[in-house]
Amino acid sequence: MSPIDRTHLTSRLETSFFAPRSTDAARAEALRKGRLKLGDDVVTITDPGTFDDTGDLARNHVLMLQSLRWLDVLRRVRGEVPGAEDTWSTLFEAWARSSAAANPESAAWGSNPLEQRSVVIALGAPAGSSAIGAIPRHLEMLEKSEQEAAPAARRLRVLQVRLALQHRRGDSDDQLRETAVRAAMHTFQEDGYAIAKDLAGIVDTAREWEQELLSLEIPTDHPIFDRLRSEDFWIQAMSPDGALVPMGDASPDPVPGAQSSQTRYVVTGGEEGTPPVSIRHIDPEGLVSLRSGWGETERDARDETHVSMILGPVRSREAHRDPSRITYHSQGRDWLIDPPSAEAAGEDAHSIIHVEGVRYRAIGGAELVRHYADDRLDGFVVKNTLHRGVQWQRHAIFARTGNYLVVDDMVRASQEFRAHQQWIAAPDVHVEEVAGGFRLHAEGKTISLLASTGSVHESTVEELTDSEGVRIAWRLRVPLSGTSARVVTVISDVVDPERFSARRVPHAGKEFTVDMADKQLDETLVVTPELSAIVPSGLDPDEAIARTIALAATGELTEAEALEQRLETRRAIERVKEQIRSAGGGLDAREKGLDDLTAAGEDLRITGLRDHAFASALIDIAGVELADRIAENPAVGNVRRSALIRWADEELVQPGYSVPVHTTLDAGEFPEELEEPAVWSVDCGQLVPSAYFVDAPGDVLTVYFHGATDRARFSMPRYERLRTMPTLGLGPVMFLSDPCLDLDSRMMLSWYVGNEELDLHRTLARMVESYAHQKGIEKVLLVGNSGGGFAALQLAAYLEGTRVVSFNPQIQIDRYVPRIATTAHWALFGRDTVSDDPVQAPRMDLIERYRRIGFDQDVVMIQNPGDDMHYTNHFLPFQEAFHASENADRLTSHTPYLGPGHRVPPPHEYLDYVREAAQDPTPDWALRGLRSDLL
Repeated sequence: MSPIDRTHLTSRLETSFFAPRSTDAARAEALRKGRLKLGDDVVTITDPGTFDDTGDLARNHVLMLQSLRWLDVLRRVRGEVPGAEDTWSTLFEAWARSSAAANPESAAWGSNPLEQRSVVIALGAPAGSSAIGAIPRHLEMLEKSEQEAAPAARRLRVLQVRLALQHRRGDSDDQLRETAVRAAMHTFQEDGYAIAKDLAGIVDTAREWEQELLSLEIPTDHPIFDRLRSEDFWIQAMSPDGALVPMGDASPDPVPGAQSSQTRYVVTGGEEGTPPVSIRHIDPEGLVSLRSGWGETERDARDETHVSMILGPVRSREAHRDPSRITYHSQGRDWLIDPPSAEAAGEDAHSIIHVEGVRYRAIGGAELVRHYADDRLDGFVVKNTLHRGVQWQRHAIFARTGNYLVVDDMVRASQEFRAHQQWIAAPDVHVEEVAGGFRLHAEGKTISLLASTGSVHESTVEELTDSEGVRIAWRLRVPLSGTSARVVTVISDVVDPERFSARRVPHAGKEFTVDMADKQLDETLVVTPELSAIVPSGLDPDEAIARTIALAATGELTEAEALEQRLETRRAIERVKEQIRSAGGGLDAREKGLDDLTAAGEDLRITGLRDHAFASALIDIAGVELADRIAENPAVGNVRRSALIRWADEELVQPGYSVPVHTTLDAGEFPEELEEPAVWSVDCGQLVPSAYFVDAPGDVLTVYFHGATDRARFSMPRYERLRTMPTLGLGPVMFLSDPCLDLDSRMMLSWYVGNEELDLHRTLARMVESYAHQKGIEKVLLVGNSGGGFAALQLAAYLEGTRVVSFNPQIQIDRYVPRIATTAHWALFGRDTVSDDPVQAPRMDLIERYRRIGFDQDVVMIQNPGDDMHYTNHFLPFQEAFHASENADRLTSHTPYLGPGHRVPPPHEYLDYVREAAQDPTPDWALRGLRSDLL
């Protein structure tokens, strides 16, 4: 490294109080006589007692006295006033002998006097004076001050003072660099966030810190620069429409990292780039950012739900007064906002608790007390110290099951208070006051804000305007008063106004439940101080709360225990089912099976959402007749699944689809008694693949695979496009549901893979072959999109002589969203990847699968180029590999632009692609059965 040019370390401090003035000579003469004028008072500064006996001085004069900043006058006149340097040393020693100098709790060691006195020492301490010996103590106190300083700009100023002192002490270049790097690490989070007045301030401060580090000749490849330039914070600070969620007035232009693939994805709403990994982001000193996803289903990325909250200290006296404020974005637009306007800087213009007539604390903030999370929800308990004499705690729960937000605000004080819970709504919405709260309407969309308090309240709606009278937001207020008050607000989209309902059910103590109902949503959220959980609707509130409290007390498994649980749960399910069948499969045998499997679940400590199909097995064993026996089992309450197995000679009507179920143990034995429409399930032990059949005239069997499944909206089994696919006019349709989703109710995709012992693609291929033979059909068309498109391509590789139509499929699962792919890998194989396993790798990699069959397959692929992640990472590599084979002409590709994100064509165009693929341009389209080389 090059040596540091140290000239600037002290010279840059010669500003403000330390810059030359025309009065310096006269003031120096007074100091030589031992006198200092403070306002109307003149004090003797040669006496140590002066620095202790300050009772008659105003506070600002006490701080000025202890800062010794007046001492710098003597440095500035050294060449003009004889004896100035000796006087400097004499006066400093007088201060050093005072009790205030020895007491770290005295005013002398407050942040401002400490910093100013340190500058005085750095600039003016004569070589060999006692002030040089005082540098270590000042450095120690400055380090503490630096750690307590909130804004990054303030921390940089403290660092510069420390560096100047270290230079005067004679520290080496390496010591200076170590100090600077350590300070930068404390100031900037790994995601690139630092505390600043606003978003633009973060960028400006990062640039200043970078220049500081470069001036110390720190190599540009040092990891600290990666932290300063990190884009993670900026990605998470964006709402689904690609706009930054405001924090204060100003935003940077451009956004840092704007050219990266992940940032491009967010900015373009999924049209370009690759989706970020995490859907939650928590910085205890800054932003909480929670979202429903990154457009991973067929929902437009811009339509995802996003909630943000601000934590940490007040960012400066000039910053917006917004700690704990909340924003809410859904359905492609902003609803609850943080107005980026100077007129909206006050606490009365943010979605927080506003307390009337109480001093706002500029040194306060929002402290994260507790965070809990799973793939269904996030909960945050935040302690606020923003109002003097008033305690405010905010408990916010974001439920991804229905993409709604519950906010529980509790306010307490020793004196009676008047306050408001505030919600700041976008200026372009129409606000409708309804019983218990508000509804916001815009662009044909609606959200609901329902507030529940312990007393009747009269809510208000007010306009917030800028200096020109233009509306910048609506302020919705719910009044609170007394010495203790609580208000719970439920914020949610309204999809079906006729069915929508949100209702809070209080409970003795701090717990409560929220019943939510809307189109395809029917559930209860249980909220306790320690944990929240989703339970089935209709459950007794007391029982629901007891379950949730018990879940909060459950210990987590180690990795080794989790792997053991994964295998032992599979064995227990297989063992119990075999026992039931050996006993005839009647009600008595099933009742005993439920008892045995329940006991096994307790022994295996199955309590979480990843239950390895344990709950599904209970549901299948219980069927309809014994459903009450398992209704109280907590594991069953975690899943949305209906029975799929017909036992003995009982009749089972599939509860979700109201059609009869026929079950076999062999995928190659189609139940001849089946009359369509009906469901055929194959009991494979842990997994139960199933198909829904709709007969129709024609000589083509169309097999359809569903894609990513929003587990909040859909119950399993899922047979997708039941209304549209039968209108193809080609022949019967077979709809397949992915049973692997039973393994972990957090998963939205598992690609019909099976597990390390069961190749489900082969099992499903046998089901398709069996049904085709039953119908006497030779032409089989396999159709799916996204994860269903992957499965269609996999089964086509097994079934020689078929055709496949695949829309926007994943191709290599390791190249898909890691958060989704890793969860599925673990559930399916107990590993993070199988790419290193020559046997299992093709099951998660279609390029490898098709390479092994020589690309001997007719494929029609439809890929939306607006879905950049799938287009770049999946479609192009598959197309390149296919075109390099001897069967390049057997791949037909269509790339219609459908807009940004993971979209498929509208229904009529979707069906047209399928019909076109069934036009039979070649004479050899005929099912020849399972490929012998894949048996």
